[in-house]
Amino acid sequence: MKHFAFLFGLILLFALAVALPAEPNAERDEFYHLRALEKYVQSQQLDNTTISIEKRGLGDNPRLTLSMGGNKQHMGDYNEEVIFKFVHEALDEFCPVSQCDRRLAPEECCRNYNPRDQNYKYGTVYKDQNGNYATNAHIKLSLSHGKVRNNKELRDLMFMTVAETYKREIGANCYQETWKDKTKTTFCNIGEAVDLQVGEYRVHTYLKFNGVTASGSAKCENWKTGIKEGFGLYKDHYYQLNNGVSFATDLFCCDEQYKNCDII
Repeated sequence: MKHFAFLFGLILLFALAVALPAEPNAERDEFYHLRALEKYVQSQQLDNTTISIEKRGLGDNPRLTLSMGGNKQHMGDYNEEVIFKFVHEALDEFCPVSQCDRRLAPEECCRNYNPRDQNYKYGTVYKDQNGNYATNAHIKLSLSHGKVRNNKELRDLMFMTVAETYKREIGANCYQETWKDKTKTTFCNIGEAVDLQVGEYRVHTYLKFNGVTASGSAKCENWKTGIKEGFGLYKDHYYQLNNGVSFATDLFCCDEQYKNCDII
């Protein structure tokens, strides 16, 4: 019986390790976004077939729209690369290649109610109501709309673009939190929503903190330049999927109510 209990315990620990995402590591995650883009480029070079967006079902006049903003959300002391990695890996989990390559209804590719998504979160430090350093909170990504069926290349680009958008936001909305002992920690905020549409395809996400975001700000005006620079990393790759032909791309920055949006 003791041996059985020990074996059961090992199996349970293994299951938990598989189900939960790896804890963020700043050193390991440095330049994660560049490695993801390099991997995408290498996969394209291995495939000498010219991919046409028209053949993929986006029609004759594809258009890309990227909007962001909404209520500010506390991201703790995580840096840009950690947030990119978290969002990118979460989307890859919600919309796996094996699922998206099947000929299913478009919404079935991304598993909006996948039981595992409740586990895809990172523990986050924050300042509690008594002014103490606290760790009993987390950030979590949710997917309100996912449609990337039967186009792995476009799926990969869209996931990197969404992750890059959050990454650029967090780098522009940071502040110093002071503790009771006068030491300081850099905390950052983001706008909760990112909505990316390319033709008929769409990835609409929310990245939220499960506590109260009282300090700091998350203003579009602070990240406009960074967003344009970040999107520039992927823009030409979207055109390549359209046989090298450019098409309309619009970037919008929205207020905290996600009602008034200005073009970037």
